[in-house]
Amino acid sequence: STLRLDVLIPTLVHLMRNGATVVLTGHNGRPEGKVVPELSLGPVARKLQELLQAQGYSYPVTFHEKSITERGLARDIRIQNGAINVLENTRFYEGETKNDPVFSKGLAALVDNYLFVFDAFASGERLHSSTGGVARYMDKTAYGLVMQKENLCLTQALERLYGMYMGGGPKVKEKIPVIKNVIPNIASGGFLAIGTGPVAAFLKVLYGIEIGQRPS
Repeated sequence: STLRLDVLIPTLVHLMRNGATVVLTGHNGRPEGKVVPELSLGPVARKLQELLQAQGYSYPVTFHEKSITERGLARDIRIQNGAINVLENTRFYEGETKNDPVFSKGLAALVDNYLFVFDAFASGERLHSSTGGVARYMDKTAYGLVMQKENLCLTQALERLYGMYMGGGPKVKEKIPVIKNVIPNIASGGFLAIGTGPVAAFLKVLYGIEIGQRPS
């Protein structure tokens, strides 16, 4: 599916129309700091070029294949002005998920007139070098059009919330603040249904029930 690229294009077009040179970062999979060719963003960059051309946009997309090394950013990166520059999978560098300040500063140093635009809703909760880390070294920060739309939809939903389903998964710690913020907004008689991951954690903490153990 090209959905994530499709929704990103309006933000890219807006930036390009206003004279920006874009440096686009992203990740794919969990290579854990190792270069895994199968997880390269090269195919993503090529697909982005195809989608732009299909919509009648002639903005060039430049993929920097050697941009990420085991030490962070390659020294010989040459950002192309007036283009959308796609860097290699940021998770090829192990400091990415650790929010390494050296890597964050390196990303910020790639551009002039620093403006950081965050538009990856699915990664919004992660404090990595290419998300929250690099923003600390930019002159200005902003949300992209995807994030703005998501924020508007969530705000409107919370104003008239009668029920909410929260998915499972292992990131229980990240879900606690969301649960605390949502509960006061649920209308009288409404509900909050929680998926398997948090439920297992709650059962263990509250009742000492381990996963796979039947309640007595």
